[in-house]
Amino acid sequence: MFEIQFKDELVYAFAKQLLLSSTALLKVDDNNHAFEVENTVIAELISRIDKNLSTVVPIAGSDYDEWIVIASSQLEVDRTLQQLNRFLLPTYGSYFRNVRFPKAREFEKTPPNIASIYYSWYSPVDLRSKIIDSLATWLKLTTISPSLDQMIPPNFKDLYRRFRFALSNQNWNEAEQIITKLRNSNLAPSHNIAFLRIELLAQQQNYEAIWLADDLKKWVFHAVPIPRRVQVALLKAFHHQKLLAAEQSGDYETIFSTLRQEQRALGKLLAYRHDIIDDFVVRVFAYFAVINETVESFNTLCQIESLNDETKEILAALKVIIQPAPSISSIDRFQQLIQEQRYDAAFTVASDIEDKAQRVSSLIQATAFLSKEKIMQGTLVLEILETFEELGAKDKASISANPLTMLALQVIRNYEMEFKTTEIYTDWIDWFDALFSEHQNSEQLYKSLEYLEENSDKEYWTINNVERLWEYLGIMTFNPQVASPQDQAIVSQPYFERAIGWLVNQFIEEDAEFPREQTIYGKLYGVFLEYIVHSTSTREENADKLFRLADDQLNRKPTDVLMACQSIFQWLGNPRPEGNTIALETFELAVKHGLGKEHLYKFYREWIEKLMDSPTQYDRASLEVWQSLGEWFGDEAEYLVNKILKRLDGNKSSSLDPISQLPDGYRIVIYTLDETSAGRVKKILAERQPNLQIDICADAVVTDQMKSITQNADMHVLVWRCMKHSVYYGITPYIDEPVRPISRGSSSILRAIEERSQSLIN
Repeated sequence: MFEIQFKDELVYAFAKQLLLSSTALLKVDDNNHAFEVENTVIAELISRIDKNLSTVVPIAGSDYDEWIVIASSQLEVDRTLQQLNRFLLPTYGSYFRNVRFPKAREFEKTPPNIASIYYSWYSPVDLRSKIIDSLATWLKLTTISPSLDQMIPPNFKDLYRRFRFALSNQNWNEAEQIITKLRNSNLAPSHNIAFLRIELLAQQQNYEAIWLADDLKKWVFHAVPIPRRVQVALLKAFHHQKLLAAEQSGDYETIFSTLRQEQRALGKLLAYRHDIIDDFVVRVFAYFAVINETVESFNTLCQIESLNDETKEILAALKVIIQPAPSISSIDRFQQLIQEQRYDAAFTVASDIEDKAQRVSSLIQATAFLSKEKIMQGTLVLEILETFEELGAKDKASISANPLTMLALQVIRNYEMEFKTTEIYTDWIDWFDALFSEHQNSEQLYKSLEYLEENSDKEYWTINNVERLWEYLGIMTFNPQVASPQDQAIVSQPYFERAIGWLVNQFIEEDAEFPREQTIYGKLYGVFLEYIVHSTSTREENADKLFRLADDQLNRKPTDVLMACQSIFQWLGNPRPEGNTIALETFELAVKHGLGKEHLYKFYREWIEKLMDSPTQYDRASLEVWQSLGEWFGDEAEYLVNKILKRLDGNKSSSLDPISQLPDGYRIVIYTLDETSAGRVKKILAERQPNLQIDICADAVVTDQMKSITQNADMHVLVWRCMKHSVYYGITPYIDEPVRPISRGSSSILRAIEERSQSLIN
């Protein structure tokens, strides 16, 4: 017999619950957190649970054994299953229900160091000894195999994640070693190394070292974007070193005097607050608002709810100082600042003027007095002139009538010519190379986009260029929780948002062959999906791209369905009426790709309870699709379905259903690659009018049968968001007035059919 003793009580309880039904256990000792087993290999496998190592847990039965693969993370679970496949499957066992591919399952509750996702396979009892022998071989190979750190060369993403973990655990030596490794391996430019060192010093609250280190502070004067964490650290260092003593004694005059003297030393740190809510940083911005007399900016700071009592008291004291005389308008204040030659403050006040024409005129005047360095920074020149061109003829004439304003406008136009004559990039790969370079030129990158967008078409994107694009985008992480400072800085730039938005549109909307089957395209689609989930807002146009990309990724790797749907629900946010349509399509995507009811029910319950308890009125199509999904859950969701039925009864009584008025034998054909959603639509239509003839065409190419159905149908529904372009253009010659739903979801298809049916009845 072999005894296995667990150090961690939670891990022991988890292992005990897992193994209680197994005949492999001979004895359970709760007092010592120990098990006894009869086989040395099984003992080693079980002991690996407590050691936080990937393993296989045997659940020995009377006829069949179950073998459960667990590890510390989803990645390790997948890697372990891949290794074991070579030893055991399908020779000695099969997956749950004899499916061809493994299906991820989930524990209800696990210790923090064990992933909730697991895989399992089954084997006859008479093969147990052979499987144990194979697992013994796997254990030996695992012991002698080199670690991943030895096999995989260091990369910025992994080292940065380790750096953040070291900071969270206050492991300063480890964090310092990672910074040194990044520098020595040339894995990060010098400004990122400086930013990481600032973060380390900030976590140690060593603000004196930050402020005295000129080699760290110098980056506030360079063109490289400054990540929020670094901006917070530098401003807190400034506050602690320069302002704190005067603040504690309530000496605001000294604070204002210090700020005026040190303003140049802060460089770009005060250009934008970026929604930072740190108390010390808010105080710094508040002091500058008082100096510049920008009441609007100050009031915005006062509205931050999370401020502590000390900060609120300081803001209350400053409010008495900053409040201007009620009779002074923003225009008068602007003119006063111009006369006092306080041009930066005048520009800030001009930005807050409500009247658009007066705002543009004031911005033009103020900009002409700014330094060339500030004017040429970012896209200030282009933005002001673009706003001027948006004005009506009358407003333009009024501005042009002022000689001083026209002179200022000419100065700005001269800067525009200089801005536009700067060299631009004429190749997307060169553009991304410059984007990731240490000496990044923001103006050049921004200006190049217009040329690239107008002069790049599908012919440019050869496989070679797609692979090179992937080399840049594939190393990025868009999740702000784990993204590196460099990635965060790049993603925050408006020119990157515009570039990747154009690329997403080019590779999805403009590509007649989307989704392309080549592996490199699948990788690129995955990057686009991650960007949309973590960096875009919840809007219909973003949702459509998201669902098309997610559908492609899940077709390539079905086992990712749980993780993908969880990410989409996180992107969608809390249940709310305005998210009704997107939530429906998320559920339909999950059902289509086989996500189990046990994973979806919680989301379904939360959404239905929120939607049905809201006074918002929902269209019949949405309610019927929600009902259909609820019936799929069975008895568990009966009370939720009843909530929906109550709403449906009121909906049906308030309006006449146009679909029920269609004549018997009326033939509708739905063209889509998503047979699951189309099948749901067919079922709902049949419930409204049982004598309709409904066909679903899900072919990827035009066939003779499709042509025949098309020519004999009365209504043609083209789900163009979920069709091959070749089919779309192949059948349109046979169709006079097709119905085009705005999205691929069942409710969207139903609404489109309702609208067409209503027009036929009228």
